[in-house]
Amino acid sequence: MKIHAASAPNANEECRPRLREPYEAYKFPKAYTIAPTMSPRRHNSLDVCDLTEMYTGCNALDFVAQKIIKEFQRLKPNTSSDDIEALLMDGLRKYRKAIVKLLNGKKKPEFLMKMEKTKSLYLTENQRNYADDCMTLAGLPLLFKEKPENLIIFQEVESEGKAISIYVKQKVLTMESDAFVVNVDGLKLCACDNFFEAFSALIASIYIFNLAYPKELTKSLTFIQNVIIGLKDSEGHINFDRKIRNVVSLINLKLKE
Repeated sequence: MKIHAASAPNANEECRPRLREPYEAYKFPKAYTIAPTMSPRRHNSLDVCDLTEMYTGCNALDFVAQKIIKEFQRLKPNTSSDDIEALLMDGLRKYRKAIVKLLNGKKKPEFLMKMEKTKSLYLTENQRNYADDCMTLAGLPLLFKEKPENLIIFQEVESEGKAISIYVKQKVLTMESDAFVVNVDGLKLCACDNFFEAFSALIASIYIFNLAYPKELTKSLTFIQNVIIGLKDSEGHINFDRKIRNVVSLINLKLKE
């Protein structure tokens, strides 16, 4: 994955004020942040500007995304594994079928309907399971009355004002080179070849840079943090409001069917 020079802002400009000041200056609400170790971890975290400056012009397509994932491991999250992709896979394996069933009753954006149509053409179980994984991650906001379009962006210009987003160049169920761009804090952080890698890099980025959840995706990301990957805050608390608890109950009912 490549980060082109034009994509990386000058280290003295946009991203330095938000990402290089001490954590205490921001006072992120606990319920809106994936920050189990708070300021000590932030002190040891990579800086977005440092990361992009270091790898600008690098020809390895997946180098930056893998660097982000390795940084997640280095910070030793309080999860059953330090492999973010494995955590997502394991969590989805437990809850995917129930979530897909719940999504069947929801009005979906066009891109999710296209994903369902593509899945129907797949011949192998592995392909269909991967499609279900992607549809679960992309469609999860619908269960919390949030909009998937606030995370999955198909027009590059629309991703520029988002705190976090995944820009999809063509379609979600593809594995073409640089088909996805992870945007964090207004910066094009890395490009990925498949949606699952892009989503993993996004969650890892939120953690290592100690970023607050966008208000419009708070419930979805809180659910992914606590239920799918099992990442708790520094005191072991689970920040569930009534809506999230209701969805958890519905998932449990579907799992019993």
